[in-house]
Amino acid sequence: MGLKSILKKAQKIEAEWQEEQKAKAAEVPKDFVLFCLKFLGLKLTEYQIKAAELLEKHNDVALCWCRQSGKTHLIAAWLLHYALTHSGVQIATVGPNWRQSMIPITKINYFRTKLPKGLFYPPQRSIVRLKNGSVIQSFPNNPNNLRGF
Repeated sequence: MGLKSILKKAQKIEAEWQEEQKAKAAEVPKDFVLFCLKFLGLKLTEYQIKAAELLEKHNDVALCWCRQSGKTHLIAAWLLHYALTHSGVQIATVGPNWRQSMIPITKINYFRTKLPKGLFYPPQRSIVRLKNGSVIQSFPNNPNNLRGF
């Protein structure tokens, strides 16, 4: 192992350590609206804020909004916030087919680009792993794949 490769490895370790320090310093706010504004750069509408309040209070919430009104965007941001503020949770997103179940994960992976890198592990196609032990996975609506969740 040459000196250049050792130096490169040390720089990589230092960069990872600095990212973890940034993540520790960047406390995720408990308030969802503040999290969206401060970390994700999203300014939620009034109806999205009301929906987020309902999501906080109730286990089952149905959003009957028109197309392109921000339902999936809101849910993806809310799931990411929930996973960041609750250590060790497992969240499953389910859709009628594989393509539709992947949409929230794709949005969450996009939102992760706006967060400090020390909060999560490298992105994967159908799963989001956070350093606090929380996991968000997507599944198609198939009883064989959902067993255990």
